[in-house]
Amino acid sequence: MYVREREHTEIRSLMKNNGGTGRNSGELGREMLFSPMSRKQELRLLSEQNWNLRRYRNCTRITEEWGVMTYSALLNARAMPPEYLILETSFLLWLINRQLNAGIKGCLTVSRFVVASPSDEDFCARIKNHQFFGQVDVQHCAFAGRHGKFIDENLLQLNVITLSKAIYRPAFSMMADELNRDRAGCHHNVVPYVCPHSGGCGA
Repeated sequence: MYVREREHTEIRSLMKNNGGTGRNSGELGREMLFSPMSRKQELRLLSEQNWNLRRYRNCTRITEEWGVMTYSALLNARAMPPEYLILETSFLLWLINRQLNAGIKGCLTVSRFVVASPSDEDFCARIKNHQFFGQVDVQHCAFAGRHGKFIDENLLQLNVITLSKAIYRPAFSMMADELNRDRAGCHHNVVPYVCPHSGGCGA
């Protein structure tokens, strides 16, 4: 889902469609990962098989904030299943985040750009009274689109939610873990979405 940071007014697109151009030629690019895991060796243990397939490499710890680590890692297109490479960026990265958490319940990483979850018509109705961390309320939730085909046996959708206050981006990993409690590997993912209109974006 997208999370609106209401204090920001800059226009920023998180739905860039890369199509398939150039994706099978090498690196997909460098991805930022937020995780409460303390060492990159522990991050690998969440899904050791995918790291051993060299789908991800050159993992480097960047910063620590709120007890959450920010890592940078390269995504290797040559090691990805070919059907992944034709997906729009948001859905491709949802799959990547699922892979990174394949061996656990919950969700211990969150991507900086991914915005997707399996189709769920009742999601907004369920989350509208939710309070994250016991202090941040969900003020608004809206359906924002759906992918037309099944991905990893899921029909994916996007939702936009507005929070009662801004939070630090590293805290999104804790939000994701809260949303995914008792679910297998990252059913939902959370990233920032900067509202393109100064009037509250429908909230």
